[in-house]
Amino acid sequence: LHDPPSRTRKTRSQKVSQRGPSYNRAEDKALCSTYLNVSHDPIFGANQTSATFWERISQYFHDNNSFPTQRSIDSLQHWWGSISRDTSRFCSFKAEQDRHRESGKTEDDQVT
Repeated sequence: LHDPPSRTRKTRSQKVSQRGPSYNRAEDKALCSTYLNVSHDPIFGANQTSATFWERISQYFHDNNSFPTQRSIDSLQHWWGSISRDTSRFCSFKAEQDRHRESGKTEDDQVT
């Protein structure tokens, strides 16, 4: 009447990681410099789409580096988000420490 269930397993397609190598310090510095240069360019101003802005970032990043790199726009956006988040967090902690500055203490005293 009914065939018994098959004993063979269906194979799932293996997902191949699209992840490339980690960003190095030179790429971090280059991305920060690129972001500052592109975002402060008065010729293009603030009336550009996000897609256009990140295309310009990608183009500038790849054209103005002394090292070879093949970072995608998505990769640059994601990594800039991480850099921006961590920098904001650091600045927040630093500002909090500055608000609690005790008179007569140097910055070195406050760090220790």
